[in-house]
Amino acid sequence: MLRFLHQCGETLIMRHLQTFKYVRAIVEAGSIRGAAETLAISPSALNRNIQALELDLGISVFDRLSRGVALSVEGELFYRFALEQLTSYDRMNSQIEAVKGLHIGKVTIGVSADIHTGFLVPLITEFKQEFPQVELSIQLVSQSDLEDQLVNGNIDFALFYQPQLSRNIKINFSKQVDICLMVPNGAKLGQDRTARLHHLEGLNLVTPPAHTELMAKFEGACERQDIEPTLYLSCPDQTQYLQQTPIALIGLAILPNPNQIGVVPVGYKILKLHENDVGSGYINVVIERKRHLSFAASKFHERLTYNLDQ
Repeated sequence: MLRFLHQCGETLIMRHLQTFKYVRAIVEAGSIRGAAETLAISPSALNRNIQALELDLGISVFDRLSRGVALSVEGELFYRFALEQLTSYDRMNSQIEAVKGLHIGKVTIGVSADIHTGFLVPLITEFKQEFPQVELSIQLVSQSDLEDQLVNGNIDFALFYQPQLSRNIKINFSKQVDICLMVPNGAKLGQDRTARLHHLEGLNLVTPPAHTELMAKFEGACERQDIEPTLYLSCPDQTQYLQQTPIALIGLAILPNPNQIGVVPVGYKILKLHENDVGSGYINVVIERKRHLSFAASKFHERLTYNLDQ
């Protein structure tokens, strides 16, 4: 099947490139009617496009069900091929625009919710000043969704703490980091810029969301040492909450560049949790194995890894 698709040449691919996008929309919506609403075309017109594609391929891409549609066995193979072609087409367009000097495109960075994203703000600001036509977005991604988000092209690459790898995704940059606490300046906690886990007994913590790798590690360490800190609030942006609340709280986070200006809330200091208590870990830039990044994504990836390496 895939050999046939590659052998059928550019004619079929270019003739049906828009239909490839239609197929992707149908898969994401789960029905032709739902995809038609998203695409702002009529269901009958969308169905005719799919039927023309199926006629050229000699297969049924979708099984028509009583409620919606699902990819057929052959359709699953075709869908992977179609996603590859759409990615290649987007990459070609980005490269053409780069040569023309327009530098337009879209970059979506996936981030695990236990990594503090404040360090990205100056990086994004600087990048947007140089490439104002590039659309940048950050998307929180869970461990369970990481592979699908990368393989389906919903994110270009991910910044992730302790990712679970598979044959479809790989790490292309890694940095060892400490687990950090954001502590009010007046708090007498720890010494030599380091805190032990037992210092947190009974204190109110603002933490990353549950089911993140950081929280699994932290809760496991607390359980082993029979320590019960108070989990006051779980949220993806501890800095913003700490900055706005009048209550003295302690934030738990992965800070890729803790010394960077603006990362820590005003009136707070950084302590690291002792490695003997919680260990350390790695933040990683994760990509899909077969993907070639677009010009814009490649440029931002290059600057991100340089920033992390400082």
